[in-house]
Amino acid sequence: MDTLAFDGRMGASGDMILAALIAAGADPGVLDRVEDRLDLRYVLGKTEKNGIAATTVNVLLDGDGEGRADVDRPDGTADAD
Repeated sequence: MDTLAFDGRMGASGDMILAALIAAGADPGVLDRVEDRLDLRYVLGKTEKNGIAATTVNVLLDGDGEGRADVDRPDGTADAD
């Protein structure tokens, strides 16, 4: 049996946690059920900065766009206001 220890005392956002779990081997297919029930979609990706590779998860809201930033970057992320 494998064990995963998670220390969230310093805080972590939901997309960061999802990316870490997927990078550790979790099945990203389980997110399909969430997408089917909610007006959102997950965009999974990879990035490398300063020689460090990482998994990314962007959570994009569908619908009328009320209450969210306009998505304007090529990677699907939005600029913070």
